[in-house]
Amino acid sequence: GKVIQPPVKMRGLMWTKIQPGKISKTLWKDIDDEQMSVDMSELCALFGEVPQEKPLTVDVAPIAPKPQVISIIDSKRSTNVGIAISRIPLSPAQQAAAVRSMNLEILNENHILALLNCLPTPEEAEQLRSFDGDRNMLGTIEKFFLEMLTVPLLQQRLKSLLLLLQFDQKAREIDRDVSCVLQTIDDIGNSSRLRELLRLVLCIGNHLNGGTNRGQAYGFKFENLTRLGDTKTIDQRSTLLHLIARKLGADKVHLREDMNGLEQASKVVLDQLQADTKVLEAQLKIVKDCLEKVDKDDAYAIVMGGFYPRAAALVDSIKGKLDKCEPNFKQLLELIGEEGKTIAELFGLLNRFSKQLEKAYDDVVRAEDVEKKRLEAEEKKRNVDATKAMQALKLERQQNPQSHRLSQSENSEGFIEDLKGRLDPKLLADRRLQHNLKKDENLRSPVTFMSSRRSSVAKIIMDRQSLDRPS
Repeated sequence: GKVIQPPVKMRGLMWTKIQPGKISKTLWKDIDDEQMSVDMSELCALFGEVPQEKPLTVDVAPIAPKPQVISIIDSKRSTNVGIAISRIPLSPAQQAAAVRSMNLEILNENHILALLNCLPTPEEAEQLRSFDGDRNMLGTIEKFFLEMLTVPLLQQRLKSLLLLLQFDQKAREIDRDVSCVLQTIDDIGNSSRLRELLRLVLCIGNHLNGGTNRGQAYGFKFENLTRLGDTKTIDQRSTLLHLIARKLGADKVHLREDMNGLEQASKVVLDQLQADTKVLEAQLKIVKDCLEKVDKDDAYAIVMGGFYPRAAALVDSIKGKLDKCEPNFKQLLELIGEEGKTIAELFGLLNRFSKQLEKAYDDVVRAEDVEKKRLEAEEKKRNVDATKAMQALKLERQQNPQSHRLSQSENSEGFIEDLKGRLDPKLLADRRLQHNLKKDENLRSPVTFMSSRRSSVAKIIMDRQSLDRPS
């Protein structure tokens, strides 16, 4: 197209041009801007830049420019690294020296983690190493990186220091959990309380299911244990689980006494333990490789040389225990007639049921305690009623001694007990006495009630006298 040259410098329009080779396939091929007339003077007036007059200058002594800090690392990255290392109260040189000497008296776990997150990437390290200018002009983070790059096996040293601080706790936790799983597998297989429970449930279950397709069972799945509480008694006040707990008794109801580690083992995820052990194994592999690379007098060899054999032996022991878990658990599943269950599923099921069984037994004990107190209260009430009745009868005979005379048997303890028994609503043998007492108890007047009660007691005494007379 035609070349246009404005008479003055213009403020340009920022756009992106379409390549000429692509115009033929667009609508632009039909647009011809050269046929349009443009008032250049108007454009110059609106968008032309007016040249500024040069101001008068006065000779002034030149001011030395401030030295410019040279930044190689990305500004955002520099900010993040700066925040992290600001929490370490050491200069870059001191930090590098502490890492080089493997000094855990200066570096703690937080320092090491911060440094691991602030290490220069391979690209950053290459940029810094290839810088051939004045290193004093570099920024703070660039100087920090260069100082840390003077430490041989920098990343490996930091990871080894972190492992040295964390290994014992992590390894002990893994070993504890693996040992707990193995012990719980043995405990379940050898539990006498569990066998007694299964025998009792099987026996009662076969009686309940007698005459049906569910009867005559020789065993059942463990998941059915958690459903024992679903079978209610006829009065809806108890369940089959409560009956099982009561029949087992205090000595046998606490299954977890045979499986002390059941609750802890039920929380263990075996796959996680295996993954954690592999991580420790990989970390120890780094230590082993570094020990082969460094000189014997290097601080790394001095610090990690004694640690590695002990740590490697413990990891080997853990791996050996882990290798036993699956075959031992498979044998347990065969022993109890289960299949397809994981360690977490079976242990979790037994742990939940054990708690349900213990709670059911506590319910039984509380119910028996309530019943005992109720019976004691009834017995106490019968004693009070009998004593009051006897006192009333004696008082009546004292007032009218000619019409009533107590026999020797009426003063005996046996007579009092017989009187108490006849006053017990559950043990009344004389239907007339029972009818009279029940009728009297419905009366509102206490005077009428006591008069009727004395008549009833008098009838008892007459019956006892007729029994004492010789035939």
